Amino acid sequence: MSTIPPHKNDTDGLMFVQGSFNVIEDELEPPLTEIESNFSTIEEWLVYTCTHDKPEKPIAKYNFGLFESLDEYVVTLTGINTYEKNNSSRICIEFQPEYTFFRLPKPYYKSLSREQLLKKLTNDLDNFLRTKYFHLSFFIQASIIVLEPTGQILWGK
Repeated sequence: MSTIPPHKNDTDGLMFVQGSFNVIEDELEPPLTEIESNFSTIEEWLVYTCTHDKPEKPIAKYNFGLFESLDEYVVTLTGINTYEKNNSSRICIEFQPEYTFFRLPKPYYKSLSREQLLKKLTNDLDNFLRTKYFHLSFFIQASIIVLEPTGQILWGK
């Protein structure tokens, strides 16, 4: 009976552990009815939100999302907190302002490609982040503000 020597390779000294990690994430559902906007611009919408809404608890991350259909774009705003326990992560929407959805006026995106629209939206959000309304609001308490469709960090501590 012969013995086969152990196989040596590049992984000597490394330990591989199999396991799993679960992530459970809340999702914002698109509005079921057509959005009638009380605001003409993104800045009006956000100034109203800053002056009329406030999260009940601290929020770590604010997400600006974008719902897209064939004939309209709707910007969304949610506040997110993440909780870790054992091998699980729970990503919770814990803030939705009174006006979570803002339907972009058609002239805002008329004749723009999706890429051009996202660039314009990023620019408008960046401009808002420089206003006194932003700096005096609950937004400033967050760790990060993200434009979800691009993953771009708009603001962070």
